[in-house]
Amino acid sequence: MMFSESFFRISALLGFLIIILVLLFGYLFFEPYLTEETVTAKVLNKSQFGNEPGKYFVFTPAEVFIIQIIIIRIKKMLMR
Repeated sequence: MMFSESFFRISALLGFLIIILVLLFGYLFFEPYLTEETVTAKVLNKSQFGNEPGKYFVFTPAEVFIIQIIIIRIKKMLMR
């Protein structure tokens, strides 16, 4: 078997392609199970997301604090 033979070249290329596809689809299928992580957050404030029932914007304590700082700065700028 020489690499110069066309049949061997095609077989090697197809084998390489099959291995790449198996690895790609295997990763895409198992990725949610490999990176699954439980996150707990204390919800301080939630707002309705448009007109969609059951969907909300959820703000964590750090985000609420940042939003409050931004609101205070905007109020100060408007009072000038």
